[in-house]
Amino acid sequence: MTESLFEFVLGIIFMVSGLVFIILVSINLYYNEKTKNWNFLKGKILNSNLVKKETNYSLDIDEYGPSTEVTYNQIIDFEYEFEDNRYSSNKLYYLNFNNWFTSNKMKKSLDKKYEKGEIVDIYLNRNEPGNAFLIDKAPINLKLIYAVICFSLGVFFWWN
Repeated sequence: MTESLFEFVLGIIFMVSGLVFIILVSINLYYNEKTKNWNFLKGKILNSNLVKKETNYSLDIDEYGPSTEVTYNQIIDFEYEFEDNRYSSNKLYYLNFNNWFTSNKMKKSLDKKYEKGEIVDIYLNRNEPGNAFLIDKAPINLKLIYAVICFSLGVFFWWN
């Protein structure tokens, strides 16, 4: 009885996680469509900095040896003018949670694409001129994969 209850609860947890990712994908699809009608204008990259962070884990050095995780943080500052006012921003996407799903490979690519001093297209809503961002379409691939995996695992555990 307790094993089936555990599988049921685990299934529910995975299914809810899958639904959360489906909601995130839906929000991204909505804003990806919405930003098509927003203004884009030229801006200048003030700073593009890829910060490398290494985290060491020593699980059992005798058996496995030390383990190191390398992550990157991409910081891009840019400025732009809109209706005779100068603004600056460091937003990559309109929705900030998309940064959570930007892989190290994508961050390295952004570092090469947005170099200091470069003139680039930026996007903004006329009603929020101080809220500009660099990338008009947020990627949904990784969130969609997470949604399918979580939901599938949830169904598997729930029905077993």
